[in-house]
Amino acid sequence: MMREGDILLSSNAEGFALSKVLRITDAGDGSRTAHVLLYRRMARRPALADLKSAQVLALHLPINGDALETQSEVIGNLPVEREELAGYLEYLKSTNIQAYLQERGSSVEDAWARAKQVYEAGNALSDAKNYAVAIERYDEATAEFPLFFEALDNRAFALMDLARFEEAAAGFSESIRINPDNPVTLFSLGRVDAALAEWQAVLVTDPTNKSAQLYIRMVSDEHGPKPGSALPRGG
Repeated sequence: MMREGDILLSSNAEGFALSKVLRITDAGDGSRTAHVLLYRRMARRPALADLKSAQVLALHLPINGDALETQSEVIGNLPVEREELAGYLEYLKSTNIQAYLQERGSSVEDAWARAKQVYEAGNALSDAKNYAVAIERYDEATAEFPLFFEALDNRAFALMDLARFEEAAAGFSESIRINPDNPVTLFSLGRVDAALAEWQAVLVTDPTNKSAQLYIRMVSDEHGPKPGSALPRGG
């Protein structure tokens, strides 16, 4: 039976390939998913000792565990090191937040408390125009709690302040994947009509919302912000 830490060897006409089983999870249909660290193919059959010099091809690859076990040979077993889980943790961020937090040894409540603390530190740094360090704090916030879209938004705003616009756009896109109806993000990506509709909906339930009032007035007056005008940031 395949175990976590197993070093697997497979081969085909292109050569030999090593992989390391990082985690084995239930696929939900009676089968297993093996999450592996994949190495580049080698021309000759490798031994376990060759793993040290093998080049990593993919930090994480989810694959049908039953098929992998059938098609591979176990040549050894080594403990899964924390740094080897980097790709798997990135995968969990967008697929299974509970499993991600469990891997980090944290509860939802504790993770949120830590994320909120460093997020607020990031906001203070951003207010002080220390954008580079603010970005680091926002990164810490989303590492603690990946669904923290306000931290993603403010990180993207800080990137814009540093004229790193492509990175900022990527950040806004990630935020909107998590929270598709976030009006700040919709606006930042240029989706003015969608953002306007969201802000109008906010005013229905919260007529005194200053960010909504500001945005609607801005669009009504000029169909969008003037170059260099400030955008409402997440609180």
